[in-house]
Amino acid sequence: MVPKLVVIGSGWAGFYIAEKIDARKYEVTIVSPRRTSAYTPLLASAACGVFNFYLAEDSVRSKSRKQIRFHKANVTGIDFDSKRCRCAPAFDEDDEQLPGFDLDYDILVIASGCIPNTFGTPGEEAHAVFMR
Repeated sequence: MVPKLVVIGSGWAGFYIAEKIDARKYEVTIVSPRRTSAYTPLLASAACGVFNFYLAEDSVRSKSRKQIRFHKANVTGIDFDSKRCRCAPAFDEDDEQLPGFDLDYDILVIASGCIPNTFGTPGEEAHAVFMR
């Protein structure tokens, strides 16, 4: 039986796993609210028109990763004892609430990213531009 590998997130870490994992050895599922991974160092050049935006983003579901399953969703809870993730669909254009679903896993990778820490500095969130 092939182990089920669930990756939460399609940022740099989650996307790296999708690129490098041997999909013949694992049943890989990626759960993320974004279906692309941005190569952030190229975004400024793309915004200036140096080249097209599609060069700075790569789809999680490309031809080289067609064996990998992808769910456009947010993980709302993890039951580590039963090895199950509770997910909620993440479609911005839908007004109706879609039903959630569960994903069972044998191996779980949590690569959901992070948010910048403001360290409680007054006015920072309103007046600062965060860099990655």
